[in-house]
Amino acid sequence: MVGGGPFGLAPGEWTDDTSMALCLGDALLPGHHASGGVGGPTWEPADVMRRFTAWYRDGSNSHSGKCFDIGATTAAALRRFEADPSSPVAGVAHPDQAGNGGLMRMAPVVAAYAHDADDGALLAVARESCRLTHGADEAVDGCAAYALLLKGALRGVPRGELLSSSYPPVAGGGAAGSPPPPPWAPAIAQVVGGATYRAAGRNGRGIRGTGYVVDSLEAALWAVWSATDYRDAVLRAANLGDDADTTAAIAGGLAGALWGEDGIPPAWRAQLAWADRIGQMGEELEGAAAARAAAAPAGLHPVLGDSHRRRTEETIDSVTG
Repeated sequence: MVGGGPFGLAPGEWTDDTSMALCLGDALLPGHHASGGVGGPTWEPADVMRRFTAWYRDGSNSHSGKCFDIGATTAAALRRFEADPSSPVAGVAHPDQAGNGGLMRMAPVVAAYAHDADDGALLAVARESCRLTHGADEAVDGCAAYALLLKGALRGVPRGELLSSSYPPVAGGGAAGSPPPPPWAPAIAQVVGGATYRAAGRNGRGIRGTGYVVDSLEAALWAVWSATDYRDAVLRAANLGDDADTTAAIAGGLAGALWGEDGIPPAWRAQLAWADRIGQMGEELEGAAAARAAAAPAGLHPVLGDSHRRRTEETIDSVTG
């Protein structure tokens, strides 16, 4: 989420949403822990948690050199990992732990798997990346559903189709060769599969951008569905208040994939802290994903146009909201 205003940040600075996304992106970059094979990046939960902890304790991946904001659920999970590094999947599965901390950092995971022919690896990593800090079913399923929506946007699925009750991956169709996802948590199924946010209309009656993952996801999808462009989507999400930076980060990721670089106000991009590094991360994640797809046997990877590949890079920028 780009700062400027109630968070005490200068314009272009960002909060924990982007810092944690950068940690995930670093862990998935080809020069770090990617296998180089067709199967996709090597997923090492302990490595990700070490990076999260370095941000929490030492300010790594923070533009200010210190941790700016951290959710109580995330902090508790990182402390559990510090106490027992052999157990990196430290999220608690109790329903009251269904926060949005896993959802806000999902864009780099999707970028790393955007060219895969099926959704199996993406779903597995999206779910476990959430469980590192948030283990409740609603939180985990919210991350998986959002990952499928974001991948669809990167592949050029039109907004009207993507944000409908029949979008195939979320409804159970999946990409070619993908097994259908398991049944979603009921509240997530209502929001994503049922597109319940449409009932709020353009004025968003009843929409709340709280830290609860169901509210947060519904609010972000409403903002993108009701908006006229990228700027409108992000502002609609932020202006809901409550957990404004996270709602705007989630909406911004999806909006960036849909509207692309040209849709992001130039003034916002010009002020973005670490813009070059964020852009480079998107390019490297996308490049590695495309290379794996190109190396796959014929018929086992999708063919994406240049505009779709560029959207993958831009989604990393857009998670800053």
